[in-house]
Amino acid sequence: MMKIFYKIMFLLIVMSSILPSNMHASAATKNDFLQIEGYKSKHSHPVNQIPKVTDLFQVSTNQILVTFDAQVELSEGTKASVYWIQSLSDTIPTGIASLGNNSKFNASNALSSNQVTITKVQGDNNSFLLTFKQEIPSNKRYKLVVRNLNAPGAKPFNGLNGMKVFTGK
Repeated sequence: MMKIFYKIMFLLIVMSSILPSNMHASAATKNDFLQIEGYKSKHSHPVNQIPKVTDLFQVSTNQILVTFDAQVELSEGTKASVYWIQSLSDTIPTGIASLGNNSKFNASNALSSNQVTITKVQGDNNSFLLTFKQEIPSNKRYKLVVRNLNAPGAKPFNGLNGMKVFTGK
């Protein structure tokens, strides 16, 4: 009875290790065949999706992590001038804010490299770390606004990539 149990267990282990790789290999073979035959899927090229802000997280007293739902052109994502921090409580920008609560967004009140450095986080150009030259004031409410980011290799985008409200910790 034990021998049958061990044989079944061995068979299950062998089958579970074989099946996923077989399914993956047959999919690659099908794609290779379709390419050889000259078939072009309407989805064969990646869609140039406009990256949208999905998450914002305060990592430390002077850093926030911004995550997008799609890859961002690296040279754009690390540029301070595509980010704005709006104070939600002050008319005049204070703390890390680049504009006050009643101000209109324009190129002159975007963040600058004097206020922040922006680096890509390891991965697929979906997340960027904003390190401010000063600390983020505790209990102050801000709105991060991101504009004019495009996907790698896509046509330039001139519009809103999203916004997130946050409170300094």
